[in-house]
Amino acid sequence: MPLGFGFDPTMLLLLPAMGFALWAQFKVKSTYEKFAEVPASSGLTGRDMARAIMQRNGVSEVNVEPVGGTLSDHYDPGARSVRLLPLHHDGRSLAAVTIAAHEVGHALQHAEGSVLFA
Repeated sequence: MPLGFGFDPTMLLLLPAMGFALWAQFKVKSTYEKFAEVPASSGLTGRDMARAIMQRNGVSEVNVEPVGGTLSDHYDPGARSVRLLPLHHDGRSLAAVTIAAHEVGHALQHAEGSVLFA
């Protein structure tokens, strides 16, 4: 039952959840910005790292290609393609290679038929 003036007690549950989501978003963004400036010690681009990981795991039928947009890095299972922003595809930062590795992880899950991918 509302307490008046449209106040709903379930808001007391929603406010901490929203606060946590905002904090998590801030942490991800600030960590990304920090490591986008750090060169990867391997010297590999995101594309090269993605291909190396797939080769080590016996996955050869997946393409790695650049994609436009914002926050558009993804694995497309229908096209069997890892798509990376040009900054991550051609970039040599720690952020670029870790984002490429993350997206390749989805391709590996798909190739293995993992229930985590489904």
